[in-house]
Amino acid sequence: MIFKKDKSIYAPISGDYVALKDVNDTTFSTGLMGAGLAFNPVDQIITSPFNGKVTMFFSTKHALGLKRQDGLEVLIHVGIETVNLQGEGFTQLVQKNDSVKKGVPLLKFDKQYIIDKGLDTTIIMVLTNGADYDLEFSDVKGFINHGDVIGHAKRK
Repeated sequence: MIFKKDKSIYAPISGDYVALKDVNDTTFSTGLMGAGLAFNPVDQIITSPFNGKVTMFFSTKHALGLKRQDGLEVLIHVGIETVNLQGEGFTQLVQKNDSVKKGVPLLKFDKQYIIDKGLDTTIIMVLTNGADYDLEFSDVKGFINHGDVIGHAKRK
């Protein structure tokens, strides 16, 4: 498949690649939420993986939704069971309905705080309407740098 650059999806954080099937949460690991991938983060700031709009931000600040200009929808989820922190350790940097460019900081989290609470810090990114797109994930493995192209999605 040939894709234009604007169909790219970029890494929202730096860290080691984790296959979605290996995430310690069956809602994500079984693909129930959609195709995607995960990261064992080294950074503490989530950035936008493409140009788009913030469609939702959980009140607990641990997850947010984005929509690309062509309609692709992405959910970025910080940690496993971090909803139980009720927003502690998270700083929301954008608001619902904000337009964002690729690489714009969206959310800051305190990785050590999450670890100290005994929780998993895995960052999960899923394409919630990926069935409507031809998806091609790059040959992602090992360490991924923030802003690296991790895949492409073109509406079917």
